[in-house]
Amino acid sequence: MRYFRSTFLALALVLPVSSAVAVTELVVTAPRLSGYWSVTGPNLIQFKIGPLSGIRVIYSGETDVRDICLLRHQGSGLSATCSAGLSSNADGGVDGDRIRLRWWSGPANLIFNGQWDRVGTIEGAFSGGLVGLKVTGSIPASLHKVILPTAGENRATLAAAQNVLADLRQRVLIRKNYEPGAIKRVWRAVAWPDAGEASHQLTYLGAIHVHWQQHQPDLLEDVYEVRSGNHLALCRISLSTHGLVNDFACQEAAAPTGG
Repeated sequence: MRYFRSTFLALALVLPVSSAVAVTELVVTAPRLSGYWSVTGPNLIQFKIGPLSGIRVIYSGETDVRDICLLRHQGSGLSATCSAGLSSNADGGVDGDRIRLRWWSGPANLIFNGQWDRVGTIEGAFSGGLVGLKVTGSIPASLHKVILPTAGENRATLAAAQNVLADLRQRVLIRKNYEPGAIKRVWRAVAWPDAGEASHQLTYLGAIHVHWQQHQPDLLEDVYEVRSGNHLALCRISLSTHGLVNDFACQEAAAPTGG
């Protein structure tokens, strides 16, 4: 079950596959696909496992933005890095207006097949499986191109993220700035390769809802592009009602090839 709480849940979405817009003679070019995409999906997903039925996915009809991913398109190849999930890197390909991405997390795999429309949306579905089991059916999906802001967003999480990065640089977390339960989660980010860089440039990308299962709280997390030298990462952060850091994590990525 742990494996499916990662990208499978972060990227599971709600628009039916049958509603995908038909596209005629549309050529997808690298600059149009490469860049940031938000992922909208159910705000609640559950799994039921049976020895004969495999893994059955149950999801709600209410949707939220669940993730932000960086797509990189070169020739017929396509790869992705996403801000949330345990398995955040995917590889795949492009064939005309159709795309395919595959994630692995231990013995579990997640496959996205989608079709690009004329207005910056990719419609499709996620499917996958686990060694010895299969997922029954698929989860419809919708990705939307993110337009980067022309000016810096002055958000409360920006200063908090900068403080976290300063703490990680010094390898010391100032406890008064964090919720008690967040210390252990945030400290994992010290293993992020760019944590020790002398400076970081942050650009706000959008907000996502992190809420995998019914018993978990719904966290609204801001996602930032973080650049340091020639390195790039997607970092997400949430604050409690008291303004303290409740969660922070980064995923290393390669720089996008186009806008």
